[in-house]
Amino acid sequence: MFATNDGGRTLNDVTPSMVASNATSTSIVQPEAVVTSTGTKGFDQCAAGTVSQMQAWWSNTPWSFANIYIGGSNRGCSQGNLTSGWVTSIFNQGWVGLVPTWVGPQAPGSSCTGCGKMSTNTTTARQQGVSEADAATNAASALGLSPATIIYYDMEQYSGSPSGPVQAFVEGWVTELHAKGSKAGVYGAGANAASDWAVIANPPDAVWIANWNGSTSVYGLSGLPDSDWDVHQRLHQYEGGHNETWGGVTFNIDSDSADGPIAHR
Repeated sequence: MFATNDGGRTLNDVTPSMVASNATSTSIVQPEAVVTSTGTKGFDQCAAGTVSQMQAWWSNTPWSFANIYIGGSNRGCSQGNLTSGWVTSIFNQGWVGLVPTWVGPQAPGSSCTGCGKMSTNTTTARQQGVSEADAATNAASALGLSPATIIYYDMEQYSGSPSGPVQAFVEGWVTELHAKGSKAGVYGAGANAASDWAVIANPPDAVWIANWNGSTSVYGLSGLPDSDWDVHQRLHQYEGGHNETWGGVTFNIDSDSADGPIAHR
């Protein structure tokens, strides 16, 4: 069940709590903390803008949601604007939702240069995933997000070997967030999602796939079968870093579209 209060620009999931499942994942839908954003566009940028800058963008752009980098050892920018008051103000402006993103240890075969990497030992890697989930939950809570929110892990593209540690890490991330009452998402490459995250015992509730093909569709993504995460469980980063100016404010952003869960107030 969906409701709209803006003429269909966005749809909010008002379905009573239920299980949504597909070939790769099963998740509990919690409408009070997560909105299923269907057919909406958003953006992500390294550092959150000021409240006034976000107001200028909300009033003048086609974007309906934005990501926030809430922490992690590999987070690239300081976040002087990002506080619980900022989050409250953004929702009060009318933004449909936020995409809380955690940037911790990367895969052993990651393309990320200068990044800290997870252990190649699967037992240790799984525990690292658990620890990152705990830290991310605390950070989300400090920003005033509900314990039942969704948090996406930024897992930059990596080579397929060794994949065991990444699978163990993602398993730890997902199961610990679920234990905390949160939904678990992962950002990264479609091929990595299909080969590693989809086949673990507890796959992510949603994926945010980087595929700069210029299409806002969340399907037809390189390396990821359309049958995976096919029940409103996808975000798509469809264009990489570029400058846009709206309302006299310039941000360097990536462009995103959503047919999946993002954090709600």
